[in-house]
Amino acid sequence: MNRYEKLALLVVALLLVSKLGAFGRDILLAQTYGAGPLPYEAKRNWELITFLVTSALNIGAGIWLYLDATKEKLNRCVWAVFGLFFGLMAIAIFYLVQIYSQTRNQGKV
Repeated sequence: MNRYEKLALLVVALLLVSKLGAFGRDILLAQTYGAGPLPYEAKRNWELITFLVTSALNIGAGIWLYLDATKEKLNRCVWAVFGLFFGLMAIAIFYLVQIYSQTRNQGKV
């Protein structure tokens, strides 16, 4: 699988996960609490769940970028930290940078 395909799959996955996650959350909350405002405890629980899922995704992105940057002989620590802070978006930027540098190097040959 080349970089273009990985980037396209990542973008589709980002869109799908964000839309389906928000849709599922809204359905669950509407069924449980109706159309009114959320109770404080339910809101706090959803914030905790969101924090945990986001943290897990960011850690996974950091590991992914560390491994891919090692393969590409790039500064793996910088990309891993970038992944920890920006998550899946950092992976997309990593592949965009790789595609840019590949096309730039092909133009010099």
